[in-house]
Amino acid sequence: MLPATTDSQRAALYQDVVQLLSPGFLTAPVVINGVALHLRSLCPGDLFMLQARAVYGNDDGWRLWTVASAIWMVDGVSILGQDAAIPRMAKFLRDQVRPATLDILFTQVLGLFTRTEKASEAIQLYCYEPTSRYRWRMSRKGETLTTGAPGAEKLGTNFIQGLWVAFNEVEDQKHQDESQWEGFKFVSSSNAPKAVAKIDAADRKKRQEEQERRQTALDRFYYYRMGAIDAEGYVKGRDSDALGARLQGPKSVESLEGEMKSWVSGDHDQHDRIVLEYKESIRIRQRQVQEEREARRKALETERTRRDATMSLDNPQPMVGLTAQQLQRVLSTRQPGPPGARWVSDGRPEGEAAYVHDKWIAQQEKSGRLRVEGGKIVADGVVPDTKRDQQLLNDLVENRQVQFGGGDD
Repeated sequence: MLPATTDSQRAALYQDVVQLLSPGFLTAPVVINGVALHLRSLCPGDLFMLQARAVYGNDDGWRLWTVASAIWMVDGVSILGQDAAIPRMAKFLRDQVRPATLDILFTQVLGLFTRTEKASEAIQLYCYEPTSRYRWRMSRKGETLTTGAPGAEKLGTNFIQGLWVAFNEVEDQKHQDESQWEGFKFVSSSNAPKAVAKIDAADRKKRQEEQERRQTALDRFYYYRMGAIDAEGYVKGRDSDALGARLQGPKSVESLEGEMKSWVSGDHDQHDRIVLEYKESIRIRQRQVQEEREARRKALETERTRRDATMSLDNPQPMVGLTAQQLQRVLSTRQPGPPGARWVSDGRPEGEAAYVHDKWIAQQEKSGRLRVEGGKIVADGVVPDTKRDQQLLNDLVENRQVQFGGGDD
């Protein structure tokens, strides 16, 4: 299992998310004929106006108005939020910029669209980060999001800002409800301390499970963006023909017990079924190899029997002497393999693959005396006795002896 990540490791993944929160758009600088331009990502209001301005079916007009809408600074002068400046920028691009240059600018805008799309995938994970809550408080709960650049407040709210504000408002309400619930449990503990203790333990368990779930989601997002795992959470390049090693977070006792019940009762999930099917394919291939080996053995045995039947004292097997050159030609046709390579018998005449198959694959896993009864795992013929089991364990530990090897002496 891959190690857990930290917020400092994941910070670089949220640079575009932070910029889309404040000032609310991504930017890219370009220089055309000595004129410094800054392009920005388009907001929902920009796209609405773009649909009205661009002529449907005219690709050149669509690219022209898209680039004109994305320009927000010219030679250090900001035109952010000035909608009347966009038609003038479109005229400038039409009259002063070559079509090839316009294509390059349009490609830059498409790159900003792609970065915005990736940030939309990362915003949910960013909401789980501790720095997200700090930024929420520093921005006075979202009131100062668009004050980072003059004119940005006229662009409206983008998807990233809207989702971030909604999540943090729900989070604030959840903390407020939990605070009131804790006060209620404190008051009730004087009358029913045991019942409140059970409820409190269940609440702590739920909070711990939620924290672990979020940590697992953050780890999976980090390793996916780094290219270490695929979209399904499997480690790339590891056991690729055996389904890989899936990134998983810590599991609760109930989760592990549920997996044990499913295994004992034979209720396999999709992953277990895939593993079983893969192991069965290995068994089928191994049986085919053994059948082919047995067929060759029988063929050789038949040939040896035939030769023995034709040989006699009066008709011995003819023996012919070979010269060194003839012997060399015979050996060259046998393809002995790479120089120095040879097979040394070590008690596994069928090869290492057959040995591994017989040891790990051929055997069917069994639950022994374990079975599921009434939703619980029980053992046939065994009466649980915790005190006796603990005493037996203590006796084994107390009377343990260390065995030394080295012969009879």
